[in-house]
Amino acid sequence: MTKNKTNEDDLEMDKSEEVEETEEVKESNGEKSEIDKIKEEFEEKEKEIEDLTDQLLRLQADFMNFKRRSEKSKQDTIAYAVESFVSDILPIIDNFERALESNDDKENPFLEGVVLIYTELKKVLEKNNVSEIQALNTEFNPNLHHAVFMEESEDHDANMVIEVLQKGYKIKDRVVRPTMVKVSK
Repeated sequence: MTKNKTNEDDLEMDKSEEVEETEEVKESNGEKSEIDKIKEEFEEKEKEIEDLTDQLLRLQADFMNFKRRSEKSKQDTIAYAVESFVSDILPIIDNFERALESNDDKENPFLEGVVLIYTELKKVLEKNNVSEIQALNTEFNPNLHHAVFMEESEDHDANMVIEVLQKGYKIKDRVVRPTMVKVSK
């Protein structure tokens, strides 16, 4: 019987070892599923962090672009703030030029006063980056010139400005008023 009892004890030990091994496998399977869940959650969080980082970078880029555009707009507003005023004053400049061209009496003190006022107005325009558009004997440019007449001319090449009817002006690179011109055919 001792032999039987030993065999029975061995069988019980084997069974208990099998049960323990099965429980360990179940626990390890449970741990694996827990580990898998944690890995999945970790991967999801990494993906979320990646997405949020991408959004942050895009927002930063958008903000920098907005800031740059705002600064450029502010600079343009400052640079071109006088445009409306210049448009209003140009007819006065034209009238001064007509008055000076029509008066032949160069010794007239009244004319000298008009010349001084005209000169000061021109200086103020130059100080504010307003310049006359040079047109005479240049090629016609629709961005700078307004063609009023076209005339056949043997003395000039085709599409050349042969006469300025009204001066044009620009502020820096922006045209305030195009030059009214006569163009050769």
